[in-house]
Amino acid sequence: MGVSFDEVDRRIIDQLRLDGRMPFTEIARKVNISEASVRSRYQRLRDQGVVDVVAMTDPIQLGALETHLALHVRGVRLDEVATALLELPEVRFIASGLGSYDLIVNLQTSSIKGMTDTVIDRIRRLRGIETVDTLTVHEIVKDSFIWEGFGDTDGDRSRR
Repeated sequence: MGVSFDEVDRRIIDQLRLDGRMPFTEIARKVNISEASVRSRYQRLRDQGVVDVVAMTDPIQLGALETHLALHVRGVRLDEVATALLELPEVRFIASGLGSYDLIVNLQTSSIKGMTDTVIDRIRRLRGIETVDTLTVHEIVKDSFIWEGFGDTDGDRSRR
């Protein structure tokens, strides 16, 4: 069962996606509601787990190596493999898929050796991992974080 939210909530979220530090007074002005209403709606959205305002970094600019893995899993449940992957500090993202791959995993390491050690020595050895396809990122060209169709934000939708 999904969380209910309306167009005003969506517009508040759009403003926070543009600038997570935007004051509630400015959001209120842009969305055309009171600051108290923005504050109340924001708290409700946080409590429901709909929003969480965090800083986004560019791992490449910070000297990290970002790697995407596409995994085929056989002989064990996906949640068992996902739970094992959660234990690895290099794992930043895990999603199950319905297409060609069972799991999509994003890693962040400080070096090629760190990435290689993580993939070969730790991930490929997990019970149930049949194949691992690796895609290493050398430059982030675009990383959208504005929900398309949420409204007119007049903001640049890319991180760079």
